[in-house]
Amino acid sequence: GGSDGFLGWNDDRAPTLARLTSATQLPTPRALARDPLAHLEPEPTEHDPHPHPIAGVPFRYGLGDKCKHAVGDGVSARDRWRLFTQLQQGLADVTRPVQPHTKIRVGTRSRPSESDLICINPTHLAAATENHLELTLLFDSTVMRSALMDAAAAALDLTWTPTELTLVDPGQIIEHREQKGPLAVTVRVEPIGALGSELTPDPAITSRKDRAAAASVERRTQGFRYFTSRSTPETARFAIIEMRDQDSFTADTDPKKALKAGALDAQVLTQNITPPKPEGRGPGKESEDGPRQRARSSTRDLLIRQTGIVTPPESLGLPDEPLQDITTVGFWVVRRNGDSRAVLPLAVARIPDEPYVRVRLPYVDEWLPMRRALLALSDTAAERVFTSTQVREYFGEITAEVCDGSDIALFTLAQNMRGLCQGLTNDNLRPDVLAFDPDGSVPADQIKGLRHLRLRTNLRHETSQVFAHGDAVGESSVGHAAWLWKDVDHPRRFYSTPGKPSTAGKGSPQGSRLEAHLTKYGMRVDTLADVWNPRLLEITAAVLHPGDNPKAWAAIAHQHRYICAHYADPLAIPAELHLANKIGEYLLPRRELERFEDVSS
Repeated sequence: GGSDGFLGWNDDRAPTLARLTSATQLPTPRALARDPLAHLEPEPTEHDPHPHPIAGVPFRYGLGDKCKHAVGDGVSARDRWRLFTQLQQGLADVTRPVQPHTKIRVGTRSRPSESDLICINPTHLAAATENHLELTLLFDSTVMRSALMDAAAAALDLTWTPTELTLVDPGQIIEHREQKGPLAVTVRVEPIGALGSELTPDPAITSRKDRAAAASVERRTQGFRYFTSRSTPETARFAIIEMRDQDSFTADTDPKKALKAGALDAQVLTQNITPPKPEGRGPGKESEDGPRQRARSSTRDLLIRQTGIVTPPESLGLPDEPLQDITTVGFWVVRRNGDSRAVLPLAVARIPDEPYVRVRLPYVDEWLPMRRALLALSDTAAERVFTSTQVREYFGEITAEVCDGSDIALFTLAQNMRGLCQGLTNDNLRPDVLAFDPDGSVPADQIKGLRHLRLRTNLRHETSQVFAHGDAVGESSVGHAAWLWKDVDHPRRFYSTPGKPSTAGKGSPQGSRLEAHLTKYGMRVDTLADVWNPRLLEITAAVLHPGDNPKAWAAIAHQHRYICAHYADPLAIPAELHLANKIGEYLLPRRELERFEDVSS
């Protein structure tokens, strides 16, 4: 198809499809979209009493919002079961189906309610930061002011006075203080003013790059002065800033990165939020409750994710074989291109009895709480680009450092690390041997107590598409299931499937885009409907020790998909790797972080 709405086979797709069907010709895309089941399960005729399927093509966009197609994203469990059954019958002479995986019952966190998700334990927040927290809310609209104050009150259990809630003067500034257990809280609410305006490049500077850099430095200086003028010693400082999105600025006038750099200079972590949108449905609009929901999400992201607070399960491992006092560590390589170029190895760990994670950066000699690690990324003197040899050596050193004889579960993601650490590829992976370099392994005496869980996701379609079924396989019993599964052919290979997120449609597990169903408009086929698909996580228990139960250790990777305190639904990967991946967002371009001297200081 194209932007003019024409529906036709792409030139390079039609010959491929033609080779996959025994029909004399392909159906038109419009006919296939109108009644897919008629082509997947043709009616018998006198001349062909056992007809073969004509065409069955799971389709996904992959082409952006401006290039829509007549079939939505994803394949439902029911449609996947139908296609698999047909493939199994058609390939029965040359293949055999894989045996169903064995379900393993594992305890995970129940999905928290919205009120539980936004409420932050002050003891945990004090442990992850300092005993005094300062939160600045910079607003540009009265709607978002109210939404941000509501979110702060819900997160920190604050009580605003009626005078504070009422905006009398557009330039009104309030400062609110409360003591919450071990945590002293100060919240400042004030208009963003000129800090949120577009940058003003100097037309006298002929070089566009120099002109943008000069304008950026000026706003960065303004941001630094603003935040330092309101600082209190020995505090953990945060700010939520209402600013227009990037489409409202040009590349030369967008102030967000400059203001973020100025805040980092002042040791302030920030989170941006866009102004309220017109009420309604469709692109560029939101519901009446949209600003409140977005403000709460931004607050959770800033005060929970960026402080590394997690909610671990009550016990790890299996119900009948729990694992106690397990330190979990994730190795990750942050990769960024362009002005923010980086090949940065790091480690994220959760230590038992600590409600937050710690980060080990290659240029810092200690495990920092998440907040301090994010601030440390603004150090321009620190190396960002490491060679593959340096990456492998760093991970080897960290492995030796953490292996003190205590029990450790190490997570690595194959798609993230194997390009630099070829020892983790399928061809080089060896049981009970940890090797980042295929030509050498970490000595056995340096991995005492360590178990290595190498993971793979469905990135680049490396893991299988899945569906679950009841005791009797059939279209009425097909759906999804949130479990840990054991591969019957590989004793150390397991699979983790998540539950359906709250954002998935009601028909995602058992709905069909192939079958017609009755609606108020009559019988119709929902070929345009998007379908949620579970992200299968493959878990290989690569390094174990004598007496270990592989199922119990694999369960940890499954359980840690559920421990992020800022997010209700399961993650695609364990929290340690998810948080490590998010650290890359704090790598600003070098030109934004170059040291400057504030002439007023």
